[in-house]
Amino acid sequence: ATADSISLDQLPEFAREQIKEEVILYEGIGELEALLQQAKEQGGYVKLSFSRASDLLRYMNLERPYGQAIHSLYHQVSVVIIAGVLDKIRTTLTELVAEMRDGPADSRGMPSPEAAAQAVNVAVNGSRNRFRIDSAQVSGGASAPPTKDPWWNGW
Repeated sequence: ATADSISLDQLPEFAREQIKEEVILYEGIGELEALLQQAKEQGGYVKLSFSRASDLLRYMNLERPYGQAIHSLYHQVSVVIIAGVLDKIRTTLTELVAEMRDGPADSRGMPSPEAAAQAVNVAVNGSRNRFRIDSAQVSGGASAPPTKDPWWNGW
């Protein structure tokens, strides 16, 4: 089976609002490093599924011509993106430590609670934790998906 890219316009209309061209990585550093290694071993990309992908896949296959089927739906994420996420995490942590070292300290040389809270707030709530990807991927045939959603209320 070959893997073909699809655009959001090829997804059923009801799914377009839910599936974005971005992947939010919730994994910890160890998992991200394992994903990076996996991507390197798989030709520079790793396949990441998304919530309700199997339900959407089943729906999209309902009206496909006999003998044609979509076998998987996933985001294809480049090794470059995963390496970039890890680099941003390391850079942010380095900046966090530097900022806390330069801030006011108590008698033991520890950063003040206010300086630590401010540094952590910037690192945790910053906007540098999201990456856009170019497209979703489909493995299998790629004909136009059905446009009606008779039973799909509540996606």
